[in-house]
Amino acid sequence: MLHRRDNQFVNDDVLTLAAERIPHATLVELEGRDHFPFVGDVDALVAEIAEFVVGERRLPAPQRLLSAVMFTDLVGSTERAASLGDEDWKSVLDRHDAAVRTIVGRCGGSVVKTTGDGVLALLPSAGVGLRVATEIRRDLAFEGLDVRIGLHVGDIDRRGDDVSGLAVNIASRVMSKGGAGEIVVTGSVVAAVAGQAVAFEPLGTHELKGIPGAWELFRLALDT
Repeated sequence: MLHRRDNQFVNDDVLTLAAERIPHATLVELEGRDHFPFVGDVDALVAEIAEFVVGERRLPAPQRLLSAVMFTDLVGSTERAASLGDEDWKSVLDRHDAAVRTIVGRCGGSVVKTTGDGVLALLPSAGVGLRVATEIRRDLAFEGLDVRIGLHVGDIDRRGDDVSGLAVNIASRVMSKGGAGEIVVTGSVVAAVAGQAVAFEPLGTHELKGIPGAWELFRLALDT
C-alpha cells in the first residue's frame, strides 16, 4: 500500500482497515500530500512499484536529446519593479511571459519555466533559437523592456516538465555575460548556423562559473 504522508483525504483508520483486509499488505509512506498518484512526486511512486514488481527500485530513464537552450533575463528588473510597484510590475511580467510564449511556440519550441524575470526555453535548432531571440528582443523593446539572452546547443535530460544537464547551466551562464539588448551565444551555435546569413562579433574567451574549461563566446550582430 502506497500512501503520501500528508494526504488529507485518507486518515490512519482507513489505512489500518485496508492493511487488515489485504493479506500480507505492507504500508509504504511517501513524502507529499497529493491524493492522486499521477501528480506530485511521481518518480517516488514508480520506484516503489518497481521494487514490488521486479525487486529493484528503478526510476524512468531521463529523455536525452540535443536542443538549443535559451535563457532570457530582463535587465534592470529590480529597479523597474521598485519604480512601478508590485501591481504594475506584475502586469509587465505577465505581458513579457505572454510575448515570449507566443514567439517560442510559434517557432516550434517550448517554454520550460519562468525564472522570475525571464524564461528557460528549448528550441529545435540553433537557427530557430537565434530567430526567436531576435524576435523576443524586438517585441520587448516595443514594451520599453531591455532583455539579455543566452543561447547554447547541447544535450539535455528531459523528465516530465523539467530539464537538466550541463547544457542548461552553460546557457544560463552565457546569458549572464550579456548586456542590455544583447544575444550572447557559444561556439556551438556559431558552428550550427555556419553558411547561414548570420553575423557574430567575437567576445573572447570566458570562464563560466561552475563550468569546466574556457569558453569562446560570441554576440549576435545587431544588424542580423
